[in-house]
Amino acid sequence: MVHPTTQALAKSLADASLTLPEVAHPRFADVMSHVALPGNAYLAAARRDHAPLTDLRLRRDTSSSAMLRLNLRALVSRLPDLEQAILELTSVGPQEMDGTAARVHGWLTSDRPEAAAAVSADQDPLSAYVSMLKYVNAFGIWEDARGVARQVFDSADRWGDSLPESSARALAAVVLGLCGDEAQSDILFSTALSSMPHPVERVFSGLRWASIQAKRRGRIQAAESLIDALEREAADAGIRHRDRLIASGMLCNFRGLIAIRRKASGAAREIVIAAIGQFESGNALADDGCVIGLEEGRRYEWMAKLNLIQLDIYEGRFAAATRDLRELAEFSRAHDPGSLHTSLSTLAYVHLRAGLPEDALPLLLEAHDLLRSEYDPFVVRQVRKMLRRCYLELGRPRDAEQVEGLPEQFWLTTPLGA
Repeated sequence: MVHPTTQALAKSLADASLTLPEVAHPRFADVMSHVALPGNAYLAAARRDHAPLTDLRLRRDTSSSAMLRLNLRALVSRLPDLEQAILELTSVGPQEMDGTAARVHGWLTSDRPEAAAAVSADQDPLSAYVSMLKYVNAFGIWEDARGVARQVFDSADRWGDSLPESSARALAAVVLGLCGDEAQSDILFSTALSSMPHPVERVFSGLRWASIQAKRRGRIQAAESLIDALEREAADAGIRHRDRLIASGMLCNFRGLIAIRRKASGAAREIVIAAIGQFESGNALADDGCVIGLEEGRRYEWMAKLNLIQLDIYEGRFAAATRDLRELAEFSRAHDPGSLHTSLSTLAYVHLRAGLPEDALPLLLEAHDLLRSEYDPFVVRQVRKMLRRCYLELGRPRDAEQVEGLPEQFWLTTPLGA
């Protein structure tokens, strides 16, 4: 379970966000209110929440922490009663309003023994799994998630092999791996993979672990050996044809990324093209009864297509990259709107590299407008950085200064003019 004080803070912030919807990020109230939900109710409600712990970026993502701080600062500046309630709840001491946001944020992200104590008696696998998600995805509190993961490590040898138990082991392995507890994470992952009841779930968990091995630890050979084993899992006759194609595409795409790390760009291109073919074939099929839904499959297809385009960019093939990025933007509009800002901003980057700021500008303006509903301030900063560069290259320094002065609460920004 999430520590009661953290849960109470989430409720206060959710209520405040509903009181001042014009101040808080439009998704912040949902993210905070979902913290109060137990187990499967949380998993269902938070399905579309920002989820850095379960994506494939595999780093100690701080976007949730940054969003918490931005919303805290905005809300306490307008609601003195909220400020007082938070001060009493967290005992951080009186500060000026902006100082309160910083102090509370520091309290949440500090090493708090009471947080670990809150989970020490809670050995339920589903609760442990959900607690780790809440701590990282809602608050960006990696140390509290690490405390839960250590409790999972201490308890997991007494668990069985059900999906909740295997999933808790696998997620705890990821948390410990990203927090530097390599020995414990290796043991947990090995147990999790062998006990995962469904082959598609084993492929997903194994792929995440292979990513940690390759991207975080530089163990390319170990990652490839695991991918070999996972490909045999993906060929399991008991897997639905669509799931098999999508899972195989994911593994193939990962092999392409390994080839890129080895600077074998020719081989990487062929491998990623093959992965795209598998995704396209799988996504052409109905997803009834499948583990991997159509929306999820489309996102993996988009990712593989972007990887192929990035090879063109890396090799300086800007004409090919431009053509394919235009097609990718149309794919995003039709099938994966959440990826559209990235498709547009990547195309804008290629135009800037090619010396065409006039072509990049409308793309960046559209991407910036789309990002008002995004839940990652770091992505917004990257687009704003390109916008400033674009205006300067167009000889419009005053517009570049306007971008520099935009509010850090990016969701409050009105659409920028061309």
